[in-house]
Amino acid sequence: MKHIVKIIIVSLIIGLGLPLHVMAQPTELEMERAVLEYVETYHPAHIEEFKHMKLADPEQYEREVTEIWRRTEELKALKREHPGLYDLEIGQEQLEEKAYRLARAYQAAKNKTEELKIKEQLEKTVSEQFDAREKIKEYEVKQMEDELNEVKEKLSQRKTNKKMIVQQRVNQLLNINAGLGWE
Repeated sequence: MKHIVKIIIVSLIIGLGLPLHVMAQPTELEMERAVLEYVETYHPAHIEEFKHMKLADPEQYEREVTEIWRRTEELKALKREHPGLYDLEIGQEQLEEKAYRLARAYQAAKNKTEELKIKEQLEKTVSEQFDAREKIKEYEVKQMEDELNEVKEKLSQRKTNKKMIVQQRVNQLLNINAGLGWE
């Protein structure tokens, strides 16, 4: 179960940057339902151990539900605001799940030939996952570059219009001081 939590935490660290404190809090039942659906969809290899945790360690289960629910809310927002990044995130999570299943299969392999075959599949999957993670980073860099270009453009406009901006501020201050302001 720690593996799924690590996946979720790493996904959060990836940098979706949503303000978690702003999200409305659902009922515990709604959270649990959303989390179980998410785990069944994107991390099916973990569903049984996740359900077992509910009985074995209810406090840990509650913490996990809260963390994973936040991830589901982030993905919903990401799907609305950045569908391209959402697709990359989901693809990366699916590859993580596949890698996890292959690692389990490797441990259960009955002979060296089977181990070698599974290891090759695992290496290919991890390589694909690496590529997916890099695409996520490239997408994020592109977003940052776009934002930086917008800020540079505004800065350039402000420099060009410095005289007018300064004059407006002076007029504002004088009007307020002379009792001619709005208030």
